[in-house]
Amino acid sequence: ATVAKLLDGATPLPIISDYDIKIYAYRKDDHVVLAAWDSLDDDTQDPLRVEVPLAEAEVWTMTGAAAPRKPGDDGVALMTISANPSYAILNPDALPRLVDRINSAVMNRRPATVEVAAPSLTTLSLSIRNRLSAPYDGSVDLWLTTADGHRTDLAAGLPVHMPAGGSMPLTLTLQEPLGLTGNEVGVALTAAAGGSAVEIRKPLATIAPCHRRQATPGEFLDAPLPQDAADLIVLDRREQVLPADPTIGWKSPENLSARARLSWDEQYLYFAADVTDDVHAQQAVDGDIWRGDSVQLAIDTRNDAQPGRNYDNNDYEYGLALGSEGRPIVWCWQAPPGAAAGPIENCPVRIERIDDRTVYRAALPWSRLAPLQPKAGTVFNLNFIVADNDGLGRRYWIGLSPGIAEAKLPDCFRRFVLVE
Repeated sequence: ATVAKLLDGATPLPIISDYDIKIYAYRKDDHVVLAAWDSLDDDTQDPLRVEVPLAEAEVWTMTGAAAPRKPGDDGVALMTISANPSYAILNPDALPRLVDRINSAVMNRRPATVEVAAPSLTTLSLSIRNRLSAPYDGSVDLWLTTADGHRTDLAAGLPVHMPAGGSMPLTLTLQEPLGLTGNEVGVALTAAAGGSAVEIRKPLATIAPCHRRQATPGEFLDAPLPQDAADLIVLDRREQVLPADPTIGWKSPENLSARARLSWDEQYLYFAADVTDDVHAQQAVDGDIWRGDSVQLAIDTRNDAQPGRNYDNNDYEYGLALGSEGRPIVWCWQAPPGAAAGPIENCPVRIERIDDRTVYRAALPWSRLAPLQPKAGTVFNLNFIVADNDGLGRRYWIGLSPGIAEAKLPDCFRRFVLVE
């Protein structure tokens, strides 16, 4: 209703900013209506607030309410730049000043976003992206804080030159390997125009070990899962089941639960899972096996997934199922360019039903996981889900994390590192 009221009969003007900070303007009668919002705001930080003199503009919230006033000064409105658009009605000659105020607030508080990944325990990969509708020039300092509070300076005074909405990649080699938990990367940006440095802190996700396997592939296929292994993955809690809808039918681990383990050697990445499922149902074939009892296993080989983004050109998704004729099915839905999707024939696999359990054993050759390489210290993202179909369609699934069935979101996956 607010948008309709403000913009009915308005004519769009050239877009002012179509980057992270969206700024659109419209001509209506003898005034300009400006809309501004933060497309990446996720409520984890205090929103930006821009001081706007009421002598220059009326400021409204998304709901049509007048914007709050600056404490102690009723002549200044606080325009909030968040996921919800704020609106200003002003004379055309005041538009450049308001845009400058918005850009100044972004410059002083949140000029860039930073994404950090660890392709290995001795490498950090960063991407710094300019959120402004103008170029950003300045410098950046980088440091690493470990779980025990120790700070290591990684770089100081690196020059930064980013066009409007542009990004700057950085790769840093660490002198000491990362610990598996509690790491945080600090970034301090200082604009060339002066002002205080803006600090951004990015915690690194916890990394789980994937141990080297000493047995042969044949021994792996026949071996039981060790019940007391420190790296055993146990999925048997309600919060690990999706959808969260309480009517889906999951009552206890007897309905669906799993124990799983990852390992590796120079030939294969090994996946083993024992699934408890009171009713086995799998009538689908080929790429439809996800509709029945099955495992979906997805891997981001470079640990470079971006928040909210789909698979990229180094990600895989495989499926494992026991077909209706008792034969194992291995399927690939997602593969990088040049790698074949579809049925997988060269994968040592064992899938069988034993009482109320389905046993999954699969050895994925590294050639089916390129560019991931069997090298100790390499970090990758991995997720898997186990689907349950009791004969009436897939009702629910249990897994390491979201990011496969609801939407393809590899940034949600668990981080693993190959260790000896």
